[in-house]
Amino acid sequence: MEGAEARAKRNLILTHVVLIIMAFIMLVPFAWMILTALKTNQEAISVNPFYIFPANGWHWENFATVWKSYNFIILYKNTILMIFFRVVCACLTATMAGYAFGRLKFPFKNALFALVLIQMMVPGQIFIIPQYLMVSRLGMLNTTFGLVFPGLVTAFGTYLLKTGYEQLPMELEEAASIDGCSVPGRFLHILMPLTRSSMVSLGIFTAVFAFKDLMWPMIVCTNAKYHHPFRGPGKDAGPVWKRVSHHDGCRYSGSTAYGDHLRHLPETVRGRYRDLRRKTVRNKCYSPAGNEE
Repeated sequence: MEGAEARAKRNLILTHVVLIIMAFIMLVPFAWMILTALKTNQEAISVNPFYIFPANGWHWENFATVWKSYNFIILYKNTILMIFFRVVCACLTATMAGYAFGRLKFPFKNALFALVLIQMMVPGQIFIIPQYLMVSRLGMLNTTFGLVFPGLVTAFGTYLLKTGYEQLPMELEEAASIDGCSVPGRFLHILMPLTRSSMVSLGIFTAVFAFKDLMWPMIVCTNAKYHHPFRGPGKDAGPVWKRVSHHDGCRYSGSTAYGDHLRHLPETVRGRYRDLRRKTVRNKCYSPAGNEE
């Protein structure tokens, strides 16, 4: 008995040690970003992997530089509005479509649901041009509706809610039907409250996908009034780009790392920080301003 308890305690300690080590590994990109934000320009573009801490002092003025260069209140307001309306629209349309596909009987139901599944299999970039043309002809470019438009419906949400409704027992709906409850009543008062967990999951996924959506806001909104945190510091760098020469011809500023803090506050781990930085540096290398001496 004592041996089993000691073995269980040893396994618990080992599990916690492994989890703590993995947690530190996941926090490395975020810590690297914070340290980069406090470096000088030359230190920020250093390719030495062991050059971690700032050697020429901690430059807290980088934070003030980025904060004064962009109106992050407007940027985050646009993002919050886009996430809110996308989540609301996705949950409303998905729960109604999921109920129809999962509980009702109507002609061509399987064929229509197959179209929904096909939409999930097709890359989302294929829909960008048709969606842009629809928004343009509606006169909704540079508007909040334009930002929300791709999230009005969701094939993934429809599939998720359909499976949720199919798992509910038929006896609930039959009992309500015997008591004289109509189809809308059965949907609103009996079945939909039982799928709240699925709708919460859909809302979380939709919010994360909307926050990380970079391409669509850059296409549909060219007015700075409707930019979001990814578009603001990343697209038009303005005075934040204190250009410095580098041996490979690229120009980069360490102060932009603070802009990355503000853009990614909801994310605990900056897994995509390195890819975003490489993309930004590459754009500056091939831009006309980046080729100036």
